[in-house]
Amino acid sequence: MSDVLDIIPSSAGGIVLTGEKATTLHPSLRERLCGPLLVDRRCYAGGKSRRKAGTEPISHDWLDAQRALGVASVLTDSGYVGKEDKAALRKVLSQAKGAGADVTAVLPLHSSWLLAPWTDHLVDEICSHETPVALVLEHRSDPLGHIRAVAGLKCLLERATVPVSLLSTDISGLGAIAHGALWAAVGATSSLRHLYPADASPPPPPDNGTRRRHTLVLPLLALMTVEKILEGVQATLEDPNLMHDVWTCDCRVCGNRTMEWLATASPTELAAHTFEPLLHLHEGITTLFPQQRPDSWLAKCKNAIHRHHELNAQRRLSWEVPRYLQAWVKSYPTLSATTATGRPRATAAGTRATRAPNDTNPPRLFLAAAQVLRGAIAPSIRTGAGRERKSG
Repeated sequence: MSDVLDIIPSSAGGIVLTGEKATTLHPSLRERLCGPLLVDRRCYAGGKSRRKAGTEPISHDWLDAQRALGVASVLTDSGYVGKEDKAALRKVLSQAKGAGADVTAVLPLHSSWLLAPWTDHLVDEICSHETPVALVLEHRSDPLGHIRAVAGLKCLLERATVPVSLLSTDISGLGAIAHGALWAAVGATSSLRHLYPADASPPPPPDNGTRRRHTLVLPLLALMTVEKILEGVQATLEDPNLMHDVWTCDCRVCGNRTMEWLATASPTELAAHTFEPLLHLHEGITTLFPQQRPDSWLAKCKNAIHRHHELNAQRRLSWEVPRYLQAWVKSYPTLSATTATGRPRATAAGTRATRAPNDTNPPRLFLAAAQVLRGAIAPSIRTGAGRERKSG
């Protein structure tokens, strides 16, 4: 089995290294990484005593270390921007603007910044500072699991005059890309898919002490525990159509097998099984004209919701539809994809959608999964105490 570096094709994806030692990448490993690289120090994470504040200075040595690695974009080691903390927001943005044209401001935000009226303040400050930003959204479970948060993100993406990206996100990152985000980084573990509040820890492991392992079920657009996947497969064994359509995967690590084998897969295999299908989904969105991408994402969310209902109705399961799927669908006008006649909706200008001039670099999808340890790369797993340990 190849390691994480071998699952990142240069045409669409890249990798995000995280943590204090992420810039100490061995040259031989850097040469093997054919896709773009980003580095996130994650100073904003952890409890109140460990979490850096947004008003604190950024490290120019950290920025220079990234430049030496040839990263796709230099990310600031910003601190956390709390509720209504305009001073921290301005400090992060002003420092990034003064650090160079290749710098992107990492914005670790309290969830209220995507809600009215604070979204207006966020948009105004980002536009006035004229520096690209990468959002890290704080929430106990799913920062985009409510229609108001999704609507706020869509508003920001529509109104921002500089590139906006999502760092430490989940499947919703593809929705952000469909609505104009420059790139999104999907975490390979739950602690890298959003920012846990300072007074909250990641969910504790089960009684046996083993941390829950999640991986993708593409037809459901859901990251599920391997135990839940086993439950779904067992409930569907007598339905060959559902077994094929939902639980059979043709990615490189699955090789057209049904997904129950993932219960014994390695962390790298789980990451590969997640990221390769997401890249195909990303390609299906980004090869469309930009005006067509939002409706493509809407259709995918609706299909995934239909699959959830189908499994519940036919196989007597009682699975909840992920809140982010419902929030994305509800954020669209009722007649988003088609007119009342069933014909494709016209673009805002009333003309046929056209590809943007020189659109040779579509938005990218990154895997936020790795740190450097003893010259090797391994998926990150966060302990309940907020420290990070390595698998393997």
